[in-house]
Amino acid sequence: MPEELKPTASPSAQSVPLAPRSLNTPSPSNPLALPSSDSASKLPQRTPLLATLELHILNLGVLAYVHAGRCNEATMRVSRLHTVLDSGVLEREGIRDGVVEVPIHPSSSNHVPLLIHTTHPRVVFHLAFLVSAVAMRDATGRKPKPKVFALEGLKICDKERPKDGQKPVGRCKRYVLSQGNVANYEVLTDLSWVGLRVRQDVEERLTKIEADLLCELVSVCIQRSEFDDAEEHLNRLIAHTRTHSLFDAYAARITLYHAHLSHALCQRSRAFACYRLAAALASAEEQQEQTSTSLISTTTNDQVHSGIAVARFVRVAAQAGELGLRIGIAREKGAEVDKDTRRWGDEVVKECRMLGGTLEAVGRVLEACLTDEIVAAKYVLSLPFDSRGVMLII
Repeated sequence: MPEELKPTASPSAQSVPLAPRSLNTPSPSNPLALPSSDSASKLPQRTPLLATLELHILNLGVLAYVHAGRCNEATMRVSRLHTVLDSGVLEREGIRDGVVEVPIHPSSSNHVPLLIHTTHPRVVFHLAFLVSAVAMRDATGRKPKPKVFALEGLKICDKERPKDGQKPVGRCKRYVLSQGNVANYEVLTDLSWVGLRVRQDVEERLTKIEADLLCELVSVCIQRSEFDDAEEHLNRLIAHTRTHSLFDAYAARITLYHAHLSHALCQRSRAFACYRLAAALASAEEQQEQTSTSLISTTTNDQVHSGIAVARFVRVAAQAGELGLRIGIAREKGAEVDKDTRRWGDEVVKECRMLGGTLEAVGRVLEACLTDEIVAAKYVLSLPFDSRGVMLII
């Protein structure tokens, strides 16, 4: 991996374990403590099942800690994730086909192995770039890591996209992250060795990952005031989602990015319209997902619940952006925020706190802007919160 792609933890994060301290500290009551990164590298080679579980746990752990605002712990797991991927675990026999065997001690010589269909290695490899771009929230510097990870992920997506008359790309001889050069990403075969359903599922997931990478790239460019690049990537995102029939799923997010871009460019009327449209689209999507939940027989449909969470997050983010724009316009005129805006702002702040993560930090900033007492505003802003990358322009 090139130097600009390697995530570096802050000095205070060097001692942060890969698991909570209560689970990572060896003790007589906890003999199965998780090994540290140094000792883990000296352990024997893990089985395909354990290696697959480790990759999934690291991906989920990064996202969970980023949402909680604990960026140091997320950075440590990103570093560990790339260490595992650089070891060539995705090309090992028993993993590269997306089917993992669970080792079971047979009671007789004639036993049937237990095989589990897990996430395909191509999806895991592309997902590593997306997770890394999300985890690296510092958008400053000459080569910001969120932008670098997103661009490299998009380069690999372009490299794997089949040209006219070619078959879809299958697996690679080696998933190389250590070199970081897309030209060294060697493609070998097509997807003729898997079923049609598996191939369609893999291609659909990769298409969504590419759309999410474009979303991250638009967000970083707006934060860095690179407005021309942001508009270019936003147009590419719209074209990509329309080409693959994903525009309805990303319409609210795309509208929110337009609102942020217009807000940053001081286009107030367009920003107001985009904020309200994004909130309306997300609210309609949220109601539709809730209706789907009531119609299905079981309430444990993860895809439906995740759709509700995404729609709610976008709706509250759009409302927070509109509230910030209202406060900014009022302060610029030297006037006080009207009572209706304060009443609506209290509801928005409450929802921001309920959702947590980055929106919790946004809610604290808005709450401090709405209060008239300096002491209360200082108290709200002084509360500890380690969430970086709050994109709110007031």
